[in-house]
Amino acid sequence: MTGVNAKITYDSRNNSTYPQRGVYIHFLGNFTPGTSENTQNFGKAGIDFRAYYSYDTTKGVAFAFRGAAGKVWGTYPFYESLFLGGVNSLKGFNRERFAGESVILSQAEVRVPITVINILVPGVLGVSAFGGVGRVFLPGEESKKWHPSIGGSLWISYLNRLYNFELSVGKSYEGFTYSLGTAFFL
Repeated sequence: MTGVNAKITYDSRNNSTYPQRGVYIHFLGNFTPGTSENTQNFGKAGIDFRAYYSYDTTKGVAFAFRGAAGKVWGTYPFYESLFLGGVNSLKGFNRERFAGESVILSQAEVRVPITVINILVPGVLGVSAFGGVGRVFLPGEESKKWHPSIGGSLWISYLNRLYNFELSVGKSYEGFTYSLGTAFFL
């Protein structure tokens, strides 16, 4: 769909692929005018805030926090809804498990390196633990249910933390989720 988009980003993280210190804030908004496919105008806005702290970056233990919220206005196609669930929004739930007009989520993670490894190139092997909670909202809904999850992962980082991979397990009231891929450190 054609429309107008605006983004503002502030990024003071010490490393974009494996942050240990700093803040990342991303604001976004868009407006889509009515067309033959969509006879109504609609807009979308959101914020993604992430903070990272490590008392000693040489040791590698890092704490990460993420808070995000968004809202869609007007009559919009379903695929323009705000979604919650999956490794990029709420670990422990299937990808895009929940959809709504508004979304809010909060997550926290602690990452702990275990040992230095040498498999083809030098790297670091570590573990992490995470927890989060989120919710979507729809007009006229009766539910007041929040969606909590917890979990952990085994990760490996190569070439001075430029390349990161993880195997994670998340747990929610719906069961377990598993993911393997490029690490997404909140």
